[in-house]
Amino acid sequence: MSDPDHSYDGGFLQPPSEQPYLRASDADRQAAIRIINQGRAEGRLTEAEFQERIERAELARSQPELNVLTSDLVVIRDSHHADEIELRPSAALAPTHYGNNQILALLSTKERKGSWVVAPQLSVSPVLGTVKLDLREASFESLEVTIEVNGFMGDLKIWLPEGVEVIDDTQTIMSDVTMKKLSPARPGRPRLHLTGVIIMSDVTIYGSDHISLADRIRGSF
Repeated sequence: MSDPDHSYDGGFLQPPSEQPYLRASDADRQAAIRIINQGRAEGRLTEAEFQERIERAELARSQPELNVLTSDLVVIRDSHHADEIELRPSAALAPTHYGNNQILALLSTKERKGSWVVAPQLSVSPVLGTVKLDLREASFESLEVTIEVNGFMGDLKIWLPEGVEVIDDTQTIMSDVTMKKLSPARPGRPRLHLTGVIIMSDVTIYGSDHISLADRIRGSF
């Protein structure tokens, strides 16, 4: 009999050799797809491997079928306890999915941070307000991300993980686009494409090498 204390949504705790035949649910398939997406974002899968695994995950009918697709994309804590598999931090909890890819901050502040899913296209409009996008723990649906910025007297702040390339194609009028301590672009990492019109606004992009003033004061760097 299986131990109820060793369960995990999606049934990914036990390796295929030890897990009974269980029918996969829609939630199980979505959990596997999130892990596969994260594997591609981290450069662990080629595009062909990614497409094949996504197709197989969508058609999977049992837990062992899903385990085969994700077993090499998780971290095993102890080689002597192969049944104790820990998902990577960004996939340990289901990331937040936002139904609306349009972010409007009108005389206000809008923020997305932590574990959330970045869509291939975002529309960001800081109008007399501030939008904060923290991508350091985010999952990416695509390695090509376009952010259309339409700002008026507002601020956009973006925090990037390591290895992300930024292409700035914005049109600026009395505005500044500043990039601070971006790390070198790495193959297999997302590429961020900025477009849109920025009027009397500021866009600041913080790379993984950037150390904030608060961190300097605390000495946590």
